[in-house]
Amino acid sequence: MPTVAENGKGEHEEESMDQDDVESSKSSEEETASGSGMEGEEECEEDGDESTEMDEDECDKKRAEYLDDLAELDRQFIELKDQEAIKRKFESEELAAYQHMQSEKILLFDSLKQELQDKIRRLEEDRNNIDIYSGNQAANAEAEIRIVTYGRLTPAKDFSKGSTWLWA
Repeated sequence: MPTVAENGKGEHEEESMDQDDVESSKSSEEETASGSGMEGEEECEEDGDESTEMDEDECDKKRAEYLDDLAELDRQFIELKDQEAIKRKFESEELAAYQHMQSEKILLFDSLKQELQDKIRRLEEDRNNIDIYSGNQAANAEAEIRIVTYGRLTPAKDFSKGSTWLWA
């Protein structure tokens, strides 16, 4: 006993066979109707084959031209990218060099400023030391005169600085 599923398959197979028969009958009718036109179609096919071959040759030539143009454009594009990369690298190196120069310039100015401040400080200290030394030198000169004059140690009375022992 056949099942429902088998019956369903059979129906679809029969329908597709019927459609194939209808299509084949239509195509055979068209062939018979154009019986005398077959010779013209064969000539068109031969002309079409030649034109297709020419078209293929032309297409191959055009394809080769387009590929050459595409390769040239690709090469130019790569050159432009390389030039842009070189330009960016140059600009970045130029900026780095400028910044380095500015940094070195600032360091040099700071170094010079520090050296000048040290010299100014030393000169001021020397000036102060000379002032102090000048005052002490006058007192020491007076004491030396007493030592040389008297040749023995005696107390010298200097009321501004107190008493000191001298050779008199």
